[in-house]
Amino acid sequence: MTRYTPYYLGVFMRWVEEIARENTKFVAIEIDKDGTRQSHPLTEIGSFLKDNASRHKRKFDTNFQDWQLASVAEYLHGFGISDSVKEHHRVFKIQHEQMTYLIPAGVLFKAIFRPLNLMAVHIFRPQSLEQVCVPTLKGAGVHFVMSGLSGRNQSCLSLQQPLSWMWCFPSAKRMWNSAYDYACRGQFACDLPLGKARVVVKGRKKKQKFFVTEMTLLQITAEEEPFEFALGHPTTIVFHEGASFRTKQPFDFVARPDEALSPTDSRWEITDQEWRSIYPIFSEQETRGRSKRKHDLRTLIDGIIAKLGTEIPWRKFVFKTGTWSNASKLYGECKKDSRWEKIQIILAQSRAT
Repeated sequence: MTRYTPYYLGVFMRWVEEIARENTKFVAIEIDKDGTRQSHPLTEIGSFLKDNASRHKRKFDTNFQDWQLASVAEYLHGFGISDSVKEHHRVFKIQHEQMTYLIPAGVLFKAIFRPLNLMAVHIFRPQSLEQVCVPTLKGAGVHFVMSGLSGRNQSCLSLQQPLSWMWCFPSAKRMWNSAYDYACRGQFACDLPLGKARVVVKGRKKKQKFFVTEMTLLQITAEEEPFEFALGHPTTIVFHEGASFRTKQPFDFVARPDEALSPTDSRWEITDQEWRSIYPIFSEQETRGRSKRKHDLRTLIDGIIAKLGTEIPWRKFVFKTGTWSNASKLYGECKKDSRWEKIQIILAQSRAT
């Protein structure tokens, strides 16, 4: 496939007009200065929107709630492009100190889904965040395993923190999932999260307009509560900081699960005293192992409590005995006949102090 290198006003500038499907896969549709369109793999999307003539640089704080929509034509006009282009590549507009900043979705993607050439494989798939990182039980808290990253990326704090933020905060997770939803409609876009951001932008300045071609997110401060399992998560998320790239320490936080499923002395397993209260809820056949169940009942219940307390997906949780299907089946049976409600009451009373 021949790659075009369009030059607008003598500078290197590539524009993604839309996201399309080719042979069941998403591709980026690039448009050149003559209006010719051609497709590129999504793994190349990070190399778009580069402008060698960008000389201006600004640093400021902004709230995503203040971002508004602008037109593609308004942004491309700053590069001398007046031809008709589809409005499928979302452009945002913000006001700061009497300056209007125009930021394409592609620039935002490169700043927030880092590194984009790696993440593009995941973000344009449905419910794909679990392919990149998975929360796992660690004492009374949650530790994120970067299952979709390799090498030094797995220990890079400035990658771990943003991904855990997207896992644990509702609007951040919607933002991740929305990229795929928009791509299904041919659009290069995403929903914005709730929070404030500190950014550094580079681009072209023409009078009172700043056409952003590169953006670095330094940090985001969330302005919403995280999911229930992640109530101990930090609200300030570091995206780019020199020291963060050198650290080898994993990013952990203490999660506060549902009160009825809280740990005891940093352990999720039920105590002997709790088991003596829970034991009568089950039939003699089940507790003595005479039923069709092949796995230890108490250990299965321990796993269910830990799974519910951390909200780790069933298929991702590692049970000490049996499989996720054994545990989920038992949980479903207990929910159906109200036995699990009785277990919750016992645990709530036992762990109230």
